[in-house]
Amino acid sequence: MTTENRNVQALLSEGDTEETLGGFSIEERRKRIQRERVSGSFEPKTFPEGLLSKAAGMLRPIFQRIRIERDERKSSAQARDFTFFLHGHARRHDFGVMGYLVAKGHRLGIHVRNFSIVSDRAAAPTETDLKKLIEAGQIPICVGNGPFSKPAREDETHSVVLNTLKLLGLSTDPIRKTVGDWDHSVFSKGPGGWTRTQGMIRTVSLGYMNDQTAVYYLNEVVTEAIRSMLELNDANPEFKKLWLELNEQVTQLGDWLGVERHPIWQKLLESPNSSSSWENTLGAIKALSLVLSDEPELASTYVDMILDSVQAEIEEGEAARAELSKVREYPKELMHRGRPVKLGIVETNAVLIPRLARNDLGMDVLVRVDETTGHVIISGGRNIDLGQVATNLRKKEAELKGITPPDPLDDTGLVGDNDVWFYKRSQRYMFES
Repeated sequence: MTTENRNVQALLSEGDTEETLGGFSIEERRKRIQRERVSGSFEPKTFPEGLLSKAAGMLRPIFQRIRIERDERKSSAQARDFTFFLHGHARRHDFGVMGYLVAKGHRLGIHVRNFSIVSDRAAAPTETDLKKLIEAGQIPICVGNGPFSKPAREDETHSVVLNTLKLLGLSTDPIRKTVGDWDHSVFSKGPGGWTRTQGMIRTVSLGYMNDQTAVYYLNEVVTEAIRSMLELNDANPEFKKLWLELNEQVTQLGDWLGVERHPIWQKLLESPNSSSSWENTLGAIKALSLVLSDEPELASTYVDMILDSVQAEIEEGEAARAELSKVREYPKELMHRGRPVKLGIVETNAVLIPRLARNDLGMDVLVRVDETTGHVIISGGRNIDLGQVATNLRKKEAELKGITPPDPLDDTGLVGDNDVWFYKRSQRYMFES
């Protein structure tokens, strides 16, 4: 959540509240886990011999070629610095679109040398013309109203991921289309839990809310490892067979990475066959380890990011479950778009409780008062539009203070100099008609 150094006292959030206040709580817990776990410097070990070493030797040259092609463009005479604007908790598809532009944006005149990320939907430029955005060195992704912003409705024909591939002339590239279709599937299937690669990136993004650049680089390596694997699969049938044979060897990677005792690594190994697919977290870690087999410290850093973030989210979820019994349902009947809704009220510091209140108690809306800060957080689930709530609260706040109401009353973020209600609106396409 962006406060712009102003005193935000309350939050209205459509969708998962962990994307705002909750994300920072997960990040703090991840930092604590990291501090408690780290002791001494990393001691690199020899990459496992046998099938793993054989697979790495086949895969790594393709990965290195992809890296070199990208880095050569960064050093071209036309390359310059760009700022990419994302929302506060970017997902796999957001970072994926950014990756397309870093690697292939030169096809549109986006020659990226270095970049910075601004994780703030409200700070995104309002310009819609691509040429002017390029001149300014500012590219909004999934925010704002530019060519790489989300369309009014995400479906099979209107997609920020697929539209970007089309704009770059990559729609007919079979490997990029495979990855692009998978990225786009999140809009119909969701990212899944942390054992799925898309869900894992979502969780790491929560664990690094203040360092989205680190998450971008992790996602970039995962993507390029997947591309390398798909390319080798097409070129060498032997590798496709070898990849499956590695299921029995994946436990050896834990010792090489230095994570063999991490509780989340142990949970991943409970389903070793999940390493068969790069769509699963264990498969993504396997691919990442193979392409970085000659860079053990970097590989270990990325896997630590994954495992620590997952552990932090799990612990936050456990804290929320312990508080779930405190939720009380508002006794009066409430209607929203012609249907009854359940509203819950709770006073707790458990930031992930809105998710559990929806899933376990059937709450459509949860009003949470933070016991430490006094913040009021109103969370609406899918198909809940809090625009009228924001309007009513801002109007009442102004009335009580004897000041002019902000305008427009249902706008996102903070409106005017005196507003304290930060409104995080979900995408319009998520609402029923």
